[in-house]
Amino acid sequence: MSAIELSLSKERALTDLLLLTAEHMVTMEIAEHFDVLRELGRGTYGQVVLGKHRGSDATVALKLLPKNRILRQSFLLEFSTSLLLSAHPSIITTLIVAWQTVDHYILAQEVAPAGSLHSLLIPEVGIPEAMVKRCVLQVTSALDYMHGLGLVHRDIKPDNIMLMDPECRCVKLSDFGLTTMAGTSIPSMNCIIPYMAPELCCLRKPETLFLHPSLDVWAMAVVIVTTLTGFFPWKQALPSDRHYKDFYWWQMSGYSSPVPGYWQRFTPEAVQGIKEMLSFHPLRRCSIKNIQQYLDVPWKAEDFVAVVSSESEVEEEELELQEHSSESEAEEEELLQLVHSSEGDVRAMEGEVGDEEEVVQEEDLVVEGVVIQPEEVVEHERADMELILVFTEGIEDFPPGTSFRLEVKNGEITVTLGPEVEAT
Repeated sequence: MSAIELSLSKERALTDLLLLTAEHMVTMEIAEHFDVLRELGRGTYGQVVLGKHRGSDATVALKLLPKNRILRQSFLLEFSTSLLLSAHPSIITTLIVAWQTVDHYILAQEVAPAGSLHSLLIPEVGIPEAMVKRCVLQVTSALDYMHGLGLVHRDIKPDNIMLMDPECRCVKLSDFGLTTMAGTSIPSMNCIIPYMAPELCCLRKPETLFLHPSLDVWAMAVVIVTTLTGFFPWKQALPSDRHYKDFYWWQMSGYSSPVPGYWQRFTPEAVQGIKEMLSFHPLRRCSIKNIQQYLDVPWKAEDFVAVVSSESEVEEEELELQEHSSESEAEEEELLQLVHSSEGDVRAMEGEVGDEEEVVQEEDLVVEGVVIQPEEVVEHERADMELILVFTEGIEDFPPGTSFRLEVKNGEITVTLGPEVEAT
């Protein structure tokens, strides 16, 4: 069977499940069959409650999705996908029943007695390395299974990694509300969270992105470093975030520049794995299964000593471990406008803005910036000048957010664009 035929067969399987569920989804109130014991979680999606079935005394997690926030088709797709994936031992089991009330769509899943991975996180401390590695082994196995079926999870974070025991010996991936077939064109997200890959962070309406499994690889890497340290490495994978920008230039330099403070917590072996998982080019990231090859090496540096440089820096670096709600629409629009691609093949890049003056040639001049939308050329004399570079072909190799470095020396200009690419 060819790859196309296999993909079509998977889509047909999901479609068949959708139709079957739609035909047999009944209307009944929770109180008719369940006693609600307590709330297990709540988010923008709705809420999860612990229910005890009156007939069997079995307890299940009931996920309630409000009809005023989710389309019937979206609910059916989530239920069918969850049911399809339940065969894997590291994916939460979904029961073969779905129903609706007047206000909600409801699906039932097995209970995770120890809560989520997020509940174990200690701010500024994290989780013991052995426990993190046990989680990574199981979650990457689940994601490898999903990717093999042509599905991308799209919402990997500690909140969606459920614990069957407090030592993480059995964990299960959950929440498939955003799960989509690879190759699907997806829109920008309403808010940006630390686990999002840069190609998704810089997406702005009405642009879309062809979905690739590498989005899950990036998110998994952020989960690893966050759970090991108790800190997010950045709030957003955008040039406006100082921590992300420091990481970008460190990686672009081939790690020859000084190691940013956050990354001093990791061993050289771990850094090598991080480099492969957090490649800025989606197609250059390692596969989700290849993450497992780093499970046998130490991740946390034993000789790391935290240095507090200033009160303001500490305030910036101590990123809270909590559910990220969306910023105001005005703030989101400002962030999304930082990185933008124009129509066609013409992209422009700028550095930081200095005083407007006529360009004069200098020696050893270095300018850095990121790909954004074309704007009027503004000329500067200083090293933090603004610069516009226009390409008519080959720019597809550089996604929005690609940084550049320009050097002017002895009358020659050298431009370095993205990983390991030079143009003179």
